[in-house]
Amino acid sequence: MSLTLIILLLVAVAAVLAIAELILPTGGVLGVLAGLAGIGALACCFFVDKWLGLGLTVAALVVSPFVAAGMMKVWEKSPVGKAIIVSDVAGKPTDLNVPVGTVGTALSELRPMGEADFAGETMQVLSEFGSVGRGEAVRVVGFDGVVAKVRPLREEAAVNG
Repeated sequence: MSLTLIILLLVAVAAVLAIAELILPTGGVLGVLAGLAGIGALACCFFVDKWLGLGLTVAALVVSPFVAAGMMKVWEKSPVGKAIIVSDVAGKPTDLNVPVGTVGTALSELRPMGEADFAGETMQVLSEFGSVGRGEAVRVVGFDGVVAKVRPLREEAAVNG
């Protein structure tokens, strides 16, 4: 197999892995593998010609921040990105009238922050007990500034026992 074919294959593998990283929730594993394939392709370019390798390395260093920013823009619109990124809150937390003791539903995963709905009022909340799954019932137990502190009802049952 020629060195040119190896370079092209490594670039293709890097591109496929980078696109797969945007679609699949791998925690960055495919992104790291894509980066390693890209570095391998650059290393092979040095075997073809040292100036080719140097030129492509400089070009990669200049272009990579723009590619990463573009990938983030695409990723935040993907199903995985939408599931992970908390969207903007519909209103200002200080304008909401949600008293302590109000029960609501987590609209996003609370890790520990996220969004919850209280009778049609959407607001940012902070979970007292770490992660809370989307759709779980939560109760407001206090406020940390303008952010409501919530406790999942499953935890209340365990505490009140």
